[in-house]
Amino acid sequence: ELTMSMSDSKSVPSDTKPGATRALVILTVINLLNYVDRYVPAATKTNFQNDLGLSDFQSSVPFTAFVVVYICASPVFGYLADKNWSRPGLICFGVFVWSVATASAAFATGFWTLVIPRACVGIGEAAYATIAPALLSDFYPATQRNKILSYFYLAIPVGAAIGYGVGAGLAAAFDWRVAFVAVGVPGVLVAFAVLTIKEPERGGCDAVVFSTDADSNMSVWHALIVLSKNKEFMYTACGMTMVAFATGGMADWLPTYLQKRHHMEESVAGTVIGAIAVLGGIGGTVAGSVLAEKMKQRVNNPYFFVCALSMIPSVAASAVALAVPDPATCVIFLFVAQLFLWMYSGPANAVVANCTTASMRSQAFAVSIFLTHALGDAISPPIVGAISDVTSLQTAVSILPITLVLAGVIWGIGYKTVTPHESLLPSEPDGISLSALTVTNSSGKSVRPVF
Repeated sequence: ELTMSMSDSKSVPSDTKPGATRALVILTVINLLNYVDRYVPAATKTNFQNDLGLSDFQSSVPFTAFVVVYICASPVFGYLADKNWSRPGLICFGVFVWSVATASAAFATGFWTLVIPRACVGIGEAAYATIAPALLSDFYPATQRNKILSYFYLAIPVGAAIGYGVGAGLAAAFDWRVAFVAVGVPGVLVAFAVLTIKEPERGGCDAVVFSTDADSNMSVWHALIVLSKNKEFMYTACGMTMVAFATGGMADWLPTYLQKRHHMEESVAGTVIGAIAVLGGIGGTVAGSVLAEKMKQRVNNPYFFVCALSMIPSVAASAVALAVPDPATCVIFLFVAQLFLWMYSGPANAVVANCTTASMRSQAFAVSIFLTHALGDAISPPIVGAISDVTSLQTAVSILPITLVLAGVIWGIGYKTVTPHESLLPSEPDGISLSALTVTNSSGKSVRPVF
């Protein structure tokens, strides 16, 4: 049996839930640490590669190991979160585990002793990344999620910049091992702050809360089937996957590329990429969120529109940056590419939150993570490394803008063919007929829905 809860006043939820600001601040700070940790290995690659005697391909495997574990663990934590386990508790566990694992990598003595702790980081980050955006979505109504999730995901470029800068700086001043310890310890300290977040009502900010008798027993496989039939979700996730392939390869190899192609010092290359990431990422994320809100008055599908449109200048700038021999020109166009690339972040994640029901929203983010990493940044760094080993790094990184073209095409198709949900009005989830509804109002009485 399918049931639906709705307000007697038929009003669309417009207010945030108590504790929303606290949750946003704490989760955003932790997301910042998340990406600081993730990009320190890229900034210190040359150091640990030389110290441990690794090839280009071997030096990329720790990142891939992290992503493989990350994507395998994500559906598990998404499932637990949607089965009414304490979401703050699961996040606390995840942050603690990834922070300890990060610091442990500093004691590596060879290939496997570096790979194993980096793989364990994926367990902790899976708990956080799948649950945090779904938890925030229950504090804020659909009309605010593009803005709120843009704030949350601003931590990605800022964290990446800190990871590059601090990682390269500490490696140059002390040792690459010091960098791993320095970024791991803060996570241990802040993990328990998550327990101060009060669990909000699941779906309390949705206009209509759909549920079925089978929701409490829905398997991960069933969730995958349901999401695969959701065109809005699939177009979004597939576009994000193509972007992840490009950004994963660039994040892992651009500092090394600047060192080898343009003869920059390691610390300088890390600082340059960090500055590009933070300035382009912040500017692009904010611009994408603002533009998406403005375009609501002009186009029917503003989130897909912004995602698709932003890929055009990003592809052009990326291609120029990787082709020019002058380092200054390269850096300028890398910044332009990053600026437009990051415009997708808020709108795309808002689509994931708004086109899925509260009863499986964490699993939706988990599936999104699985797709974007399994077919994106989990495989692009070793592919670039393998191509570099047999040709040149210049040739290897030049393939990356191609996937940005594919992302733009996918989102463009979504813009033309998908009707956005945004949870603003009662609508039929994929595969569900409103005529089969049993509706319960806020007083607990069964009523006939009128739309």
